[in-house]
Amino acid sequence: MRKEYAIFDVDGTLADSMRYWDHLAEDYLGGLGIHASGEELAPIETMTMSESSAYFIHRYSLSKTPGEVMEEMFSLI
Repeated sequence: MRKEYAIFDVDGTLADSMRYWDHLAEDYLGGLGIHASGEELAPIETMTMSESSAYFIHRYSLSKTPGEVMEEMFSLI
């Protein structure tokens, strides 16, 4: 049977993106000149991207929307 399309998930098989995800918050905030402590970042470990974006805006008084913060973080990944 001929197939036109196939989906292949390479993450975890041929590539490992976890090292980028593990440091995303630090890299994102660092790019804004913010050096967050481990204590400051601890709450986001159980948050979604949307929730952590709102947390960053509130915690660091960012003049951005959660959507803008998420877009900028996704661009780093």
